[in-house]
Amino acid sequence: MPAVLPTKNLPAPGNLHPAITWGESALGADRIVTLFIERSGATIALPHSVKKVVLGRSSAATGEYRIDLSIAGAHELGVSRRHAELVIQPDRVTLSDMDSRNGTFLNARQLRPHEPGIVRDGDEIRLGDLVARVYFVQRSSA
Repeated sequence: MPAVLPTKNLPAPGNLHPAITWGESALGADRIVTLFIERSGATIALPHSVKKVVLGRSSAATGEYRIDLSIAGAHELGVSRRHAELVIQPDRVTLSDMDSRNGTFLNARQLRPHEPGIVRDGDEIRLGDLVARVYFVQRSSA
């Protein structure tokens, strides 16, 4: 089993100039949540059946649905193993910090641990220094 590295402690962020968006907050039954990771250019589409997902780095299997952001340099960017949680419902998607070391930000506003913020289509999320965009994408009929 590979060694599990602790999260890198990052300095406080400098001036942030986010592109704040005002997209829809309701996901609807015909759309899925998709994350676009800016640094790597990776796109991660969540299965329609997933209602809760942990964003972080790999660790031992816990039975929870988790997105491993290690491929996008998560450790170097200060992402914790269990950094944040997305809860997906038809009428809204929320993001909560899971008491991470380097914080979770929604459109440059830091979220308090375990207090969810409503995510809208096109919003920017930041886990430590890892930046992603959340999009509500039309589900394919296939």
